[in-house]
Formats: sequence, C-alpha cells, structure tokens
Amino acid sequence: VREQGEPVTKVAKRFRISRQRVYKILSQFDAGGADAIAPKSRAPHTHP
Repeated sequence: VREQGEPVTKVAKRFRISRQRVYKILSQFDAGGADAIAPKSRAPHTHP
C-alpha cells in the first residue's frame, strides 16, 4: 500500500477484506514488522 501508493480501498477489494482490516494490518506491521502480521496458530496451548 505505502510503497506502491495504492489506495487502501483498492487493496481491501482485492483481498476481500474491510478497509478497517487493512488499516489494522498496516498498524500491526508498523509496530512489529513482518513477524507481527505473520499467521499464528490458534490452537490451545494445553490440552485438558
């Protein structure tokens, strides 16, 4: 978005996500780099 100068609306439509989600991803990237937006496991840490 920032390097290409592409509008957030266009990016959101391409990935079929909301503009708000695009802004959230950009914010997470700014705070922690690529690792901050990498997919993470949603599995529980322990099993009962």
